[in-house]
Amino acid sequence: MPNTADRTGTATGPNVTRVAAAAGVNPALINRYFGGKERLFAEAVAIEIDFPDLSRTPRGDIGRALIRHFFARWDGGDGDDVLRVLIGTAATNDEGAARIRDILSGQIEPMVARATGSDRARERACLIAT
Repeated sequence: MPNTADRTGTATGPNVTRVAAAAGVNPALINRYFGGKERLFAEAVAIEIDFPDLSRTPRGDIGRALIRHFFARWDGGDGDDVLRVLIGTAATNDEGAARIRDILSGQIEPMVARATGSDRARERACLIAT
């Protein structure tokens, strides 16, 4: 939904009432099941990167395998639309940027630790994420 001006004249995103109206549900349902629009947004853009199994990939080829995987996801089918939109939105939307950071930190770091060991996994994950 496009941003609108509230009574104070500041830009705001869609509120729970507007989201509920667009979905054809009672606003109380959003609050009951999601606790508010922030959690609803997070659930709506839940993305699994689905990393390939890198356990048998030679250490020197891991970076190349990850790049191939990310390009395949970027060029992927309709199931990857949310990923592409979220990445595009992250440059101009704080919620989108925060969600991408959560996805990357929650999925890349564990993958790196599995593939290369826990030594410096966080630093390596940060390099991959950028």
